[in-house]
Amino acid sequence: MKRVLIFKISGIITDIVSLVLGFIFAYWFRFYGNVIPVFHFPIPEFEKYFYAFLIIFFIALFVFYFMNLWKIEERGLSFLDEIFEILKALIVLAIITTAISFFYRKILYSRLVVGFFFMFTFFLMLIFRGTIRVIKRELVKRGKGVQRILLVGEGEIGEWIKERIENDKFLGYAIEGVLNAEKFLEKELNGISADFILVALPLEKQHLLKDIVKKCENFEIPVRIVPDIYQLMTSGAGVYQIAGMPLVAIKEPSLTLFQSFLKRAFDIVFSLIVIIFILPFIGIIALIIKLQDRGPVFYLQERVGQDGKIFKLIKFRTMIVGADKEKRPKFTTPDDPRVTKIGRFLRKFSIDEFPQFFNVLKGDMSIVGPRPERPYFVEKFSKEIPRYYERHRFKSGITGWAQVNGLRGDTPIDERVRYDLYYINNWSLWFDIKIILKTALTFFSQKHAY
Repeated sequence: MKRVLIFKISGIITDIVSLVLGFIFAYWFRFYGNVIPVFHFPIPEFEKYFYAFLIIFFIALFVFYFMNLWKIEERGLSFLDEIFEILKALIVLAIITTAISFFYRKILYSRLVVGFFFMFTFFLMLIFRGTIRVIKRELVKRGKGVQRILLVGEGEIGEWIKERIENDKFLGYAIEGVLNAEKFLEKELNGISADFILVALPLEKQHLLKDIVKKCENFEIPVRIVPDIYQLMTSGAGVYQIAGMPLVAIKEPSLTLFQSFLKRAFDIVFSLIVIIFILPFIGIIALIIKLQDRGPVFYLQERVGQDGKIFKLIKFRTMIVGADKEKRPKFTTPDDPRVTKIGRFLRKFSIDEFPQFFNVLKGDMSIVGPRPERPYFVEKFSKEIPRYYERHRFKSGITGWAQVNGLRGDTPIDERVRYDLYYINNWSLWFDIKIILKTALTFFSQKHAY
C-alpha cells in the first residue's frame, strides 16, 4: 500500500510541476522564442498572465481530482490508457478555460499562449509520468514494492486472474496463496501477511461473498472483488442508480443509427488516408511476391462477417500456391512449412493485412472489430463456445480489442470471445481510436503472429 501512496504523491507533484512549467514555457515560447513574430508591442507583462494562470491552475487541480487522474496507480491502467485519461482531463480543462475567457476580459490573452500551454503541459505530463513508470518497473524488477495477494478464487475466473498476474511480473503483484471460498472461510486470518485479498469467484459461488466480506471486517486487510469476467464483463454491464441505489444494467450489443453512421464515416476517411499512404508499398510487396514463385499476389478467402454474411477477405498471399486445398482448415502454427519466406515477414508485422483496407472501403469490414473467421471455424466454435456467434453483431475488423491484448494466432478462442464481446458492448469512437493507437504501438512486437 505504501508503494501506491508514494507513486500517487509523485504523480500529483509532477502534474503540478507540469502545469507551472507548461505555463512558463508557453509564455516564453510565444513572446521570446523568436519562432512566431510578435506584432503587438509592448509585450504583455508576465505578471498579468500569471494571475490568469493561477485561476486555471486551481481549476486544473479540481478537474484532475474529479477525473481520477491521480488514481491511475490504483486503477492499474496501461500507459496508453493513462495518455487517454490525460487527454480527456486536458480537453475538459480547455473547455472550462474557454468558457471563463468569455467573462474574464481585463486583458486580451494570446490564443497561442493558451494553445502552447496545453501542448507543453500534455508533453511534460507524459514525460514525468512515463519516467515514474520506468522507475516503478525497475523497482518491481528488483522485487521492491511488490504487493502480495491472497487470491480467493476458483473456476474459470479464478484461473484467469491467477494466470494474468503470474504471466505479467511487471504488474507489481505476487500471489502469496490461493484458496477456494470454503477453505478461506475456515482459515484463521491472524497470520495472513498479504497486502490485500482478491476475490475472484464464478457466479455460482457469488452467494459466499457476503460471508467472505464479513469475515474480513475485523481485520485491516483490504478486500477487492473481481466480477465473473465472462458472464458479466462481456455483457456490457453498466452501473446506474435509482434513489442512490446502485444497479447493474445489461446493455444491448447494438449501435444507434447515428453511431453506425459515425463508425462508417470514420472507417471510410481513415481507410482512404491509409491507402494513399501505403499504395507505393503495396506495389513493391506485390512485385516481391510475384518474383518469388510466379504465383498470385493476392489471396481471397471466404470469411464470415456481420450477421453471418460471407465475404471475400483480401490479403497478400503468404503461403505456397495450393496451401488452402486441405479438406479441414487449420490455424497457422510456428514454422508452418506452408508459409513462404516473404510471407513469414509479412505475417510477423501484419503487413499481409494491408489490402483489407479495400474490404473496409467496400463495406465488408471495419477498421476495428472482431476478427473474421472462416465458415468452418465459425460453425465449429459456435457449437463449442457459449455466445461465440454474438461476435457477428458487429462488422469484422482489421484489428480489435482481443488482438491488441495479445490474443491472435494460436491463442485460446474463448478468451478472444470475451474481449470481442466486451468491445461490442462498450463501443465508442474513442475506444476505436484507442485500439488503433495501441495497434500502432505494438506493430513491431507482435506475438503469436506467424
